[in-house]
Amino acid sequence: MKPDTEMTFRELATWYLAIEEIKGKASIRQIEYRINLLNDEIGSMVVSDIKPIDLENYRQKRKNEGKALATIDDEITQAKMKVNKAFKNGMISIDTLRNFKSVKKLLKTNANARDKIYTPEQFWKVFNNSPQHLREVLAIAYYTGMRKGEILGLTWDKVNLNTGRIQLEAIDTKTGEPRTCPIFNGLYEILVHKAKERKHIKEACSSNYVILYMGNPLRR
Repeated sequence: MKPDTEMTFRELATWYLAIEEIKGKASIRQIEYRINLLNDEIGSMVVSDIKPIDLENYRQKRKNEGKALATIDDEITQAKMKVNKAFKNGMISIDTLRNFKSVKKLLKTNANARDKIYTPEQFWKVFNNSPQHLREVLAIAYYTGMRKGEILGLTWDKVNLNTGRIQLEAIDTKTGEPRTCPIFNGLYEILVHKAKERKHIKEACSSNYVILYMGNPLRR
């Protein structure tokens, strides 16, 4: 018998939010907010009793409240990521995992894509007039397309300068899907310089985060 036959969704949330990896994420406040919204609706339910219809009812309620489809999808994705983490740790059954994964996104891929495109000239104008710590954030965004939360939560163990790849796990991404980002020449030079700098700056060495401000992870 798996713990999910007795554990409530709220109890599972408490376990999930206590994981050091989750607590250290730059987007922890947003994660807590989304999970608490779900707790208000299904928190008292035993995890193994939660069916796709329960998640679909929650989703419809959020739609009736006028919430954007992308916002609702993000909330359901957060629930899926929590359940997936629990499954990997032997806390829930494959049937429970299946119930959560069967709920598809409301928004089709790229349906809310932005149509504002900045020229390289515009980007470099912003880049050259930004402080150093922000330049690093902008460079990663420019060369990889990573989201703000993914960049601020990026740690050195996910950066492989030898293979020229940044490997994001499912737990790191907004979509809940793992992704590999190539490190192109311009970004490679910046990250190599930063890696060398990290070895020589004592306060930076105490943190595994790529983006730091005065020796601490940048949160916003």
